[in-house]
Amino acid sequence: QEPAVREPEAQLTTSMEAHQFYLMGRSFLISGGWGKRALEVARQMFVKAIEADPDFAHAYAALASCDCKRLLMEVESVSFQTIAAYSERALALQPGLCEAYAAKGMAHYAAGERAEADAAFEQAIATGQPCFEAHFFYGRHCLVEGRHEQAALLLERAAELNQHDYGALGLLDDCYRHLQRDDEARTAARRCVERVTAEVTAHPDNASALAFGAIMAAELGDDIT
Repeated sequence: QEPAVREPEAQLTTSMEAHQFYLMGRSFLISGGWGKRALEVARQMFVKAIEADPDFAHAYAALASCDCKRLLMEVESVSFQTIAAYSERALALQPGLCEAYAAKGMAHYAAGERAEADAAFEQAIATGQPCFEAHFFYGRHCLVEGRHEQAALLLERAAELNQHDYGALGLLDDCYRHLQRDDEARTAARRCVERVTAEVTAHPDNASALAFGAIMAAELGDDIT
């Protein structure tokens, strides 16, 4: 059985300081929902990790992933060029790093390069690594492209890999509605509300989670329990 959240591998860097900053960043990135403040803190931690070890591939990949989330939230300071640069740096340091391929795919997607995005996402999945980012970003890409069956499979897997995340389940609800699989859509929406409730309980100031939960609750109506 897969863990609720993918744990970072041991000894990713010889710098203890860099590793600690990386772990703190991953904690905010994974458990902070889609709160802008949590993503800002995560980003700061990854930058500090890279300052402590400029050859820390996983920190570059995580920084790229963090900026991908911020890009999706329309944070003005984020660009697909910087995401591409971080992901390329990560892959140069450690070829085959799934998370870096996933971020590279998002950079191509943001640039309107759909074929290149598909290729990068396929490379991420082909690594066989249990990477939430690869399945989530690729699933979202497929949803936008209208490939709902493929998107549903990817988003279900993403929701398994990070059981704190509610975004994948919100998109999954949308997938199933397009596919007219209403029972599965409502199940996804209920699971989403459960995760949003947990996030808001832990972080009452997460406006993104509150808005997301309100949309899901409205879709469920009287069937929210």
